[in-house]
Amino acid sequence: MSSLRRTISDRINSALTEGALHLNRGEIIEIRDRTIGALWEIRKVASLRHKPTRIPSPPPTKNSTKDDETVRKSPFLPHDPKLHVRDHDEYRVLLNKFAVVRDHILLVTKEFEEQEHLVLRDFEALSKLLLEWESKDFLVFYNRGANSGASQRHKHLQILPISRDVIFHHFTLPVLHHHVKVNDEGSPIISSGSTLYKHYEQCITSLSQSPHFDPVKSSFNMLLTNREMIVVPRKQAEIIDDSGAILSANAMGMAGFLLAKTDDEVEAWKRRDPISVLKELCYPAE
Repeated sequence: MSSLRRTISDRINSALTEGALHLNRGEIIEIRDRTIGALWEIRKVASLRHKPTRIPSPPPTKNSTKDDETVRKSPFLPHDPKLHVRDHDEYRVLLNKFAVVRDHILLVTKEFEEQEHLVLRDFEALSKLLLEWESKDFLVFYNRGANSGASQRHKHLQILPISRDVIFHHFTLPVLHHHVKVNDEGSPIISSGSTLYKHYEQCITSLSQSPHFDPVKSSFNMLLTNREMIVVPRKQAEIIDDSGAILSANAMGMAGFLLAKTDDEVEAWKRRDPISVLKELCYPAE
């Protein structure tokens, strides 16, 4: 285990003892979709009812500007010291307070920045962190915009270990997206920040050719593994099933990992089929 992972593990143990971390792995249900044959994982976690599900847009108060209110609502300003792993250049590494997987961490800007486009220094900080992660079994994701499934406006990348492969390694998602190869399969090499940024720009530039994607305004999910980077534009954050169940997905959904808060939501995912739901949340493939 790397020094970073040991530090994360120690912080998790203390945060659990102090009641600052809500680690709830929930019940895992696996289903195989009827469209492309991919295996999807649904985690039913009732405690997620208490987690914010959409980017908040608080109105300004009488004596403050809208920007003041947005910063005040950031859960990372000030950050909870019980969730603090360490400082990392212009960023902080924090535990995800509502984790469903152990070692789920956030790379958060120290100063408030909107959850907008990623820039070179974001990838430089990420690359350095992944080098210390010392494992090729990771998933990085980023939710940009209100329709992406993002719950916070303060810029943060999320990193977590994965115990099984993501679906886009083996199946082509039948929705609008662009992906680039980062490394050969099985390679332990982590790309430099500048290389990752070039891959990201390539995805954004390619998607900009679509009438469904505006690089300035559009919501999207970005996902990164040791093998690929993929960017998926988003049309909406959630849909309401005929049963009344709310089916939502952030970037994790594009990797084959879905969350549900109730049995009704689990049954709705099974009935609707994950790919059919993603087709409604995203734009058609071109």
